[in-house]
Amino acid sequence: MSGFVVWFTGLSGSGKSTLATLLGAELARRGVHVETLDGDEVRTFLSAGLGFSREDRDTNVRRIGFVAKLLARSGACAITAAISPYRAVRDEQRRAVGRFCEVYCACPIDELARRDAKGLYRRALAGEITGFTGVDDPYEEPEHPDVVVHTDRESKHESLARILARLEALGFLAPTDAAADARTPWHGGEAPGHCVADAARRAALEGAPSVELSTSLASTLDAIVTGTYAPLQGFLGSRDLVAVLRERRLERGLPWPLPAVLPLPADVAAGLAAGATLALRAQGRPVALLDVAEVYGLDVVPPDLRGAIAPFAPAAEGASFAAGRVWTLDERSPRRDSVFDTPLALRAALTALGAANTAGLFVDGAFDRGHEHAARALLETSDALVLLVPEHHATLPLAARLAAVEAAVAQTLAPERVLVVVHAGAAAPCGEPARDALLRAIVAQNHGVARVALELDDAASEASLAGAAGTLAVEIEPLAPAFHSRRSGTVATTRSAAFDAAHDRPIDRADALARLSARSLPDPRDVRDEVARALLDAWGAT
Repeated sequence: MSGFVVWFTGLSGSGKSTLATLLGAELARRGVHVETLDGDEVRTFLSAGLGFSREDRDTNVRRIGFVAKLLARSGACAITAAISPYRAVRDEQRRAVGRFCEVYCACPIDELARRDAKGLYRRALAGEITGFTGVDDPYEEPEHPDVVVHTDRESKHESLARILARLEALGFLAPTDAAADARTPWHGGEAPGHCVADAARRAALEGAPSVELSTSLASTLDAIVTGTYAPLQGFLGSRDLVAVLRERRLERGLPWPLPAVLPLPADVAAGLAAGATLALRAQGRPVALLDVAEVYGLDVVPPDLRGAIAPFAPAAEGASFAAGRVWTLDERSPRRDSVFDTPLALRAALTALGAANTAGLFVDGAFDRGHEHAARALLETSDALVLLVPEHHATLPLAARLAAVEAAVAQTLAPERVLVVVHAGAAAPCGEPARDALLRAIVAQNHGVARVALELDDAASEASLAGAAGTLAVEIEPLAPAFHSRRSGTVATTRSAAFDAAHDRPIDRADALARLSARSLPDPRDVRDEVARALLDAWGAT
């Protein structure tokens, strides 16, 4: 492929060099000839003698750009990692190079100051240093960068995955998702497309009608834009909705169980038509927009199927829905340390680990003895174990559940081979076991795991997964109920030992949840004391 330039810009300490190094390594692994022009090295060898006036800074950037253009012309990827504070000279380099990807490393000053081991930001903010970019010397943020990475809120793996996805979307880099994730392709076969709204779409928000999303709808939106709900790229149209309600499949035949619809208030529906732009708000602020492809009413759904849509939409006959592709405004929630928030970030980490045989396990409430038993069994036959934690739970806060998972992993598992991901969507979003089991299998597949352990509560769930077996790429491992054996003093399942009601005690998750909700310790045969204490301590801090 032809050469190109990746131009990192951002304040000192924002992560430019770190991401440039990671990107260079990944591109080299893909067979791309890479040369990196680091800002400090350029100052030493190419721009020695230049000062820090605006004129000298522009000269430094032009020298970097000239070398980068020559490297790209020769077929290489030139990666630059310099502050390059002025917008005009950066745009000048874009025009000169042509095949150019600008990556803006955004990070607040207070976070940069916290990271700064040399204390330069602190001294600049105190007035002890002058001419410091971003403090008393200007930094002009890009107006239309190709990628914005929020290095205070994203892991470096997530930022890297987004940069790679954008390079692929620009045509600078050949997609390799099928090769990198051959063990578990995305549901539907294609990686999620670039879904961040561009400047033209953002401009269309001015004066556009808007809809306030419920917590559930906001979570569905997040699952769509992160690829958790691949292959969806937006909310369902009428034909897809009827197919999903009737057959748990999209109209094109791909298994899909969730009626992911966007209900409209009557006043919005009355003036909305295909081709319009609809602003989507959460907690009062715009978070995404919808390219409206269809506006339809509940009357398109046969009466015998309307009960299945009740949890997702108004029951009134006049209810209306909007369908179409969604575009995020890139307002992501703050990331959590040591926890992945998107399938792309997790897949990048699994690739970096070289984990080809990966297993997944959903952890809904507290990490109990049943989870512990299943996790150990899965680790015995896997390179890595992914613990999938739903973002929402009816009772237990996310921070408390993550604290319990962290304590359980540290005390009972092999931490170096366990990865934790928080996935968008509720623990049981469909409200019907057969649909929820199928959705969980799809979510696990989209996160890159090769096999997932699922609790199949009824014959309908097993039939639902069996019907999708030909199109799902993830292997389903039925998870049998766990119990505490009084005879052996250990946890077993009905697949590994015979249950005797006179001597054995099932893991009682309902009782454990009730006790935790009352802020007391569960029976240690249900949840380890150390794990329960970690959950309660974190709950008290939330």
